[in-house]
Amino acid sequence: MPPKAAARAPAVVFPIAVAAGRDAGPAERRTASDLAARLRLPLLGEGATANLLIIPENGYFSLLEPATRTRLAVDYTPEERRRYRASAGRDPLVRAVGAGPRRVVDATAGLGRDAVHLAWAGRRIVAIERDPVVATLLEGVLGRAVRSGALEPGTVELVPGDAAVVLCSLRPRPEVVYLDPMFPMKRRSSSAARKEMRLLRLLVGAGPDAHELFEAARETATERVVVKRPDDAPPLVPHPTMSYSGKLVRYDVYRTARAS
Repeated sequence: MPPKAAARAPAVVFPIAVAAGRDAGPAERRTASDLAARLRLPLLGEGATANLLIIPENGYFSLLEPATRTRLAVDYTPEERRRYRASAGRDPLVRAVGAGPRRVVDATAGLGRDAVHLAWAGRRIVAIERDPVVATLLEGVLGRAVRSGALEPGTVELVPGDAAVVLCSLRPRPEVVYLDPMFPMKRRSSSAARKEMRLLRLLVGAGPDAHELFEAARETATERVVVKRPDDAPPLVPHPTMSYSGKLVRYDVYRTARAS
């Protein structure tokens, strides 16, 4: 009888890992290795896989869920900026934040989409991100956006840390604090929005306590707190002052005591 083939060792499965792209050259592989070391994450090698991969590519990065082959590229471009600014006045988030070059704190920055949109609409942004991996990735994305001309230097200031703590230390206090607590995405949400939310949940897990964060935001903002909600969900806190609805989400505005 022929000898039995040796059993293949089971693959090592990491929750999150960094990997070079399939066609990566030496420079890209070094970038992936450096990013893994900076994030203190494993660099994917032979015989290993991960639930979520972070893949650096030409100055930006992609998130890849191998099990479903779902991929999300995180990059902000000058062309995207031009398209957004043409209709920024109709964005319910911009209307909820209020007019003028005010200072806005995005206390749940994530991958930076809302912070960048508000900066494109002329607001000065402080973006707070509690997860160190996401904060490091966002730092790289914002740097690339500045270098490409998609973002004006100094319009988005990234502050890594626990927003409930950081908010109390901000001086001067911002006019607006914006909160986007994670919530389940509905089936009729766009596929891009569902994809980003699912991959972000894989990356950071459960979000901070939304009610505790709201109280810190209300103590900090001099004019208003803006909270993003699904359009059919009850307010995070009862009795918002006003609301601005989009196609799938709603922005509830709470005027603060300092604005009275």
